[in-house]
Amino acid sequence: MHKTFVMLVMVLCFGVTGCATHHQPSTDELLEGKQRTWTYPTDYQQSVKKYMQGHLIDPTAPIYTFLEPKKGYCASPILRKKRITWAWVVDYTVNSKNSFGGYTGGEDRRAAIVDDQVICEEYREKILTDQNHIQVIE
Repeated sequence: MHKTFVMLVMVLCFGVTGCATHHQPSTDELLEGKQRTWTYPTDYQQSVKKYMQGHLIDPTAPIYTFLEPKKGYCASPILRKKRITWAWVVDYTVNSKNSFGGYTGGEDRRAAIVDDQVICEEYREKILTDQNHIQVIE
């Protein structure tokens, strides 16, 4: 009986944390974000490539396709302290090699960039609830 109760509590705890949502900016915060002074990232492609080097099996041969940066933010899950960070949002595709030396096919990704640094990144097909969430505002 005690083991059943403990298991039930554990399942409920994992269920609650798995359903955590991300911080959402208020209307005033969104207005502030749109009106703030934005400095266009001049080297966003290099910033993303530098960030991705540590995440690829073979960082010597990836093929990138970039879209133009847009104003946006990176929102952390509710269970974390940091809430909203204003950033330039870059959607891109990376096709990299796997451990057998073959290309894996393009993966759609999104990065948030502040001061030419990637502060958070999403793999668009496998967004997990404990990751940061990146959103475009314009």
